[in-house]
Amino acid sequence: YDRRAVKLMTELVGFSYNTKLIAPNDVPHSYADLLKPQWKGKIATSPYQGTFMGILGLPNALGPRRMLDFVKRFNEQVDGIMTCGDVDRVVAGEFLIYGLDCGDHEVRLRQRKGEAIASIYPREATEVNYISPGIPLTAAHPAAARLFLSYLLTREGQNDLWELTGQDSDLMSGSHMAKVVADLRQAHVNVIAGPQGTGLDERYPQLAEYNREITAIIMQGH
Repeated sequence: YDRRAVKLMTELVGFSYNTKLIAPNDVPHSYADLLKPQWKGKIATSPYQGTFMGILGLPNALGPRRMLDFVKRFNEQVDGIMTCGDVDRVVAGEFLIYGLDCGDHEVRLRQRKGEAIASIYPREATEVNYISPGIPLTAAHPAAARLFLSYLLTREGQNDLWELTGQDSDLMSGSHMAKVVADLRQAHVNVIAGPQGTGLDERYPQLAEYNREITAIIMQGH
């Protein structure tokens, strides 16, 4: 954003699932897998899918026609709407799968508590975003804000973020998220930089229309 923000944390957007109620051999690994009859009525989604699923319309993913076809079929599988942070309903078994979720950090933090939950990173396209803070022009103490951001960009600060939020920046030396992203690419997952912190929405203005179309489909009947 014209040097107005700092890429501080890396966030991967996928699906959360209950590891007790879904056997390892049954875990979906793609968008296509989620359309299988066995998942009908067992999936929850969020009202933010226009933001998250829009990347499926990109040329290096499904493209616009296949994207809309998938969203319509996926919507028939969905039986509930949840918001960010509601994955306790997946842990409790109310839904077996939730997604696209608001980032894998929530799953990571719950796994550290021993909860039965894990992430699915769809092979066709898994979105990577960046939490990118900036300093408002009206900030009362901009120098203190710069100092705080500078600290969070040190190895110590990044380790603190990893422990507290379940995320750090894959762009930094010694990053935990760098290995997560590298492992996904090695497993042939199509990792795509999403709009948050990347300027993708400026390069592909059609994402705004995809957002509206997907949101209208997902919210229909829910």
